[in-house]
Amino acid sequence: MKKEQRNWAEISTRENSLEYILPNRDYNKFWEEGVEQAIVLERFIKPEFTVLEYGCGVGRILTNIKCKKKYGVDIAKSYLDRIEDEDIIPLQTKQQSIEIKNETVDFIYSIMVFQHIPMEYHKAIFSELMRILKPNGVIYIQFPIKTDKFFSYYKDTDFVNTYSIGDIYEIIHGHTFSEFEIEKGNLVAYGDNGSFKPEEDLEYFLKITK
Repeated sequence: MKKEQRNWAEISTRENSLEYILPNRDYNKFWEEGVEQAIVLERFIKPEFTVLEYGCGVGRILTNIKCKKKYGVDIAKSYLDRIEDEDIIPLQTKQQSIEIKNETVDFIYSIMVFQHIPMEYHKAIFSELMRILKPNGVIYIQFPIKTDKFFSYYKDTDFVNTYSIGDIYEIIHGHTFSEFEIEKGNLVAYGDNGSFKPEEDLEYFLKITK
């Protein structure tokens, strides 16, 4: 992932760098959606938990998570350096590795991140997340749904991966876990300042319990 790391290192220093985390939002909406997404995730989190966000950017979601300990992992150091929440422990990924001991995290989530990573790296990243997850811990990952429909929200965004159920099975294949489920749903908002209201489910949400 050296090429991707160089790309994001350059992007994260641009004047409009937040646009690459969440496009077509003004500054206030950018942070408001982080609050809304954190509320969605609250059902998985207890106050005593250690939580990790994979692909945290500048911490727009993780800043609003309430727990004992929280790690923010990202490929771009410039994004990590802009995190203002002093409770977040920033960690830059090195290739696919995360410098955390085995089985130390209760809950791991990743929103709007895997879709921007070349798919050949997905299995290695998922393996690393499973390594640091505690027994009975949970991983929660969002994947845009692949569709053959002529009109689709993701149809013309060639920088976004889309996924079939089979693609997700391939990512998790070979791992042992106590349970898993894949649900359909949507993110908290889409389009210019959240103005687009989808009439169908656009995302898969994978939930794995170790």
